[in-house]
Amino acid sequence: MPLLRDSGRIVTISSVATRMASPHQMSFAMTKGAAETLSMTLTNELRVREHRLCRHTPTT
Repeated sequence: MPLLRDSGRIVTISSVATRMASPHQMSFAMTKGAAETLSMTLTNELRVREHRLCRHTPTT
């Protein structure tokens, strides 16, 4: 991520759909699961560049 400035904040919003299986929600749950994985990976990669990542998962 060479074009990203040093130090900053990134906020991602997830969903409870990644924790529960619901009929007709497969695409939505897969997308949110990918967003969570991306957020966790970015947390590890950008920590040395003083970035803060916040993953918000609302509950019902």
